[in-house]
Amino acid sequence: MGCVKCESTDAAKICARCKTVFYCSKECQTAHWKVHKPDCIPEVVQGVRIHPEGIRATNGLFTAENITRDHPIHQAGVRPPLPKKVGVPLVLYRHPHNEVTPTLTGAGLDNQIGTYLMIATDTGFAPMSWQAQVGTVTAMRADYRTLTELELETIWMYHDRILDYFGDTHPRAHASMNENSFKKFCQEYKQERLMNNRPEFEGLVLPL
Repeated sequence: MGCVKCESTDAAKICARCKTVFYCSKECQTAHWKVHKPDCIPEVVQGVRIHPEGIRATNGLFTAENITRDHPIHQAGVRPPLPKKVGVPLVLYRHPHNEVTPTLTGAGLDNQIGTYLMIATDTGFAPMSWQAQVGTVTAMRADYRTLTELELETIWMYHDRILDYFGDTHPRAHASMNENSFKKFCQEYKQERLMNNRPEFEGLVLPL
């Protein structure tokens, strides 16, 4: 494949995001980004909105969200460490309170799910900025595959399990932070949900 910028035949670098175009150098990739960007990011990606405590009584925990090319998650999203460690390319974006939930204050802005998803792999603690009044959070996959509410619930509950292990011993928590342990947890969680009258989990496709 030739470099899409300079047409050099020595184009060994591929766009890590869409994996459809090739470049001969980082300089060519950077120079071509404005041209390639509209095609690199899909027009719409299905993600999940995580609601803060103050609106869960009416909105529930999650809502499916169509994420467009101009959504700020593409520029300002963060990669949480534990999903990255176990092979899930999750991206999170915190919405400004005044834009999404301007009437909420204090504990109503707490978002335990968002906090759990941001825990550090060495300590089990989220950054201070993610520990209180997190507000509304949008989640998507960095590889632009569909992210469903059931998938995000499973990822969240894996974090909950890891935090339980941190409560016992740090070595146990660290020993469970790998792709195989995560896949095993997902299988077990799916079966548990089905046994607890959550038939919608039949549609959870594994591995995530």
